[in-house]
Amino acid sequence: VTHKPWQAASAASFADLGAVKYLGSASDLDASQIAQGLDPLINDARLRESLANAGADAIDFRGVERVATIVENTFRSKEPLDDLFIMAHPGDELFSSAGTILTRVQSGRRVGLLVLGDGYLARASEEKGPLWERVTSRESFEALNSSARTLGISQLYAYKLPDNSFDTIPFLKIVKIVERVVDLHRPSTVYTNCPSDLNIDHQLTAKAVVTAVRPRGACSVDQLFYVETPSSTDWGVAAPGSWPGFSANWFQDISPFLEQKLQALEIYSGELREDPHPQSLGGLKDRARQWGRLSGCNAAEAFQLVRQVNRASH
Repeated sequence: VTHKPWQAASAASFADLGAVKYLGSASDLDASQIAQGLDPLINDARLRESLANAGADAIDFRGVERVATIVENTFRSKEPLDDLFIMAHPGDELFSSAGTILTRVQSGRRVGLLVLGDGYLARASEEKGPLWERVTSRESFEALNSSARTLGISQLYAYKLPDNSFDTIPFLKIVKIVERVVDLHRPSTVYTNCPSDLNIDHQLTAKAVVTAVRPRGACSVDQLFYVETPSSTDWGVAAPGSWPGFSANWFQDISPFLEQKLQALEIYSGELREDPHPQSLGGLKDRARQWGRLSGCNAAEAFQLVRQVNRASH
């Protein structure tokens, strides 16, 4: 029984599928007619089972995803991006590439950031419970927004794939998220985590990005870089037959932005560690100075160039 006239078409379509028995609009039915329509359901167990089975077949539980896609495609800017940073977790963008992002933005390039997962919920415990999870997730999202504003990000996408559990969801789902953003904004340069990192989410993010930006059709991506994430990249081990370890072959001078990067890291103060941890402020400063020494700068960030396409001019 429907209440509004505009609901009739949907109800009729489910009736055609055999998933419901549609009696009509409440405005056209009295109590006795509704009771008469319910009699077969009350007295026929096979009919109830048939309707239930047809209903289960008709519903794919992807309604929220479809609505979210429609909203995203309607309200997201479709302006092109020059650079797109695709990271597994909030904070990866600052620890790995803050100086480079600031350099790109200052030069007038439009920079986007896609973060696939929530980097905190793996720390939840039964004792802390769901309220702690919601609070932590909100704080993570607020920190990410603050980071994007500080860096001058033009477009921010924040998904909530399960922390440290990317391997529990279909790999194709991750690829499709990346493809959708890349196809929407057509960046020429993409940066992502290194596939030999210790963190499983970093590994699968990298593999999904490599898959999504493969040279298919009119792919816009001419440069693909792996970023270095302190600690995860340091501690990752390239097992035989796996992806090789991080090999720095591209350096960005961040001398004018080193102090700004270190200050910005306070946004993720909960992720900072004490020396001699690689994610300490001292460790990050030493790392930038060391990469600078190796590349002839006062301070630098290191990347691994995976692919570069030099297109012919026409």
